[in-house]
Amino acid sequence: MRTNKIRVLLVDDHPLLVQGLNTFLRGDPRIRIVGQAMTGQKAIQTARRSHPDIVLLDVSLPDISGLEVLRRIRSELPRTKVVIYSVHKGIEYVKAAIESGASGYIAKDSPSSRIIQAIELVSSSEEFYLFLGSARSSRHRPTPIVSKLERLTKAILFSPKADLILTAREKEIIGLMFQGFKISEIASRMNLSYYTITSHSKNIFRKLNVHSRSAAVAKVLRDLGT
Repeated sequence: MRTNKIRVLLVDDHPLLVQGLNTFLRGDPRIRIVGQAMTGQKAIQTARRSHPDIVLLDVSLPDISGLEVLRRIRSELPRTKVVIYSVHKGIEYVKAAIESGASGYIAKDSPSSRIIQAIELVSSSEEFYLFLGSARSSRHRPTPIVSKLERLTKAILFSPKADLILTAREKEIIGLMFQGFKISEIASRMNLSYYTITSHSKNIFRKLNVHSRSAAVAKVLRDLGT
């Protein structure tokens, strides 16, 4: 269990949005706001000084691209993870964020609770988490990938390129992985053993030449996409 608060840096060029996020996130006992910035240069300077665990970063900034800020922060502070916080939901933006080193991507129309969830998940995991829309809250752990991306993922995985690489069962498994299900949950949903799903997962990673689910996300979006 995490004992220290998650140190968060907020970056957005809209003062009211930054103020609202600051007020909301400060109300969570698990999070500590260590700084805020409204330009890319200020974000980089503040990150250097405060060494945040998570940077919640808008893509559109007035001076330099948010993706350039992302690359520079990841280069200088490899332990700091960046969650892109954007109005853009197009897959091209998600792909660019992944390729630039983001650990998460959340749409600005997502519920406030999702922002906290994204920060917590990214902070505690090496996986890549995406929240591309507003989803109803649930007593159960919400899936990192919502229906829009689920449909897109299926379209990519069931493309002719994917057919040359993955079997039908492997595509089903990786589709569930992208929706955020754990190995044990996938095994339960598919009525297969934990060992069988683990074995399939290893085969998937071997075929894609990757070593983690986050790398598999980037690989599929980059190489199997159209």
